[in-house]
Amino acid sequence: MNYTFDDLKRDLETGHEIHFRYMDKDYSISHSQNGWHLCEFHKDDQTFETHSDLLKNGTINGKHLSKIWETVKVTTIF
Repeated sequence: MNYTFDDLKRDLETGHEIHFRYMDKDYSISHSQNGWHLCEFHKDDQTFETHSDLLKNGTINGKHLSKIWETVKVTTIF
């Protein structure tokens, strides 16, 4: 699936959640009443007030999401 960073932005704006793989690890972007969360499965998460904050400031291994997004494999969109 060719799922671009712009696709991610659009889906998060409408409230979708995403599961994806990066460097052989599973990650998720989800939301709750506490905010938006970016985390490796079963690990501590990064929490942001809005999806826009997550897109601007979310990182994996010190790399901004927009810089690695071409190499992730989206597995599920909720």
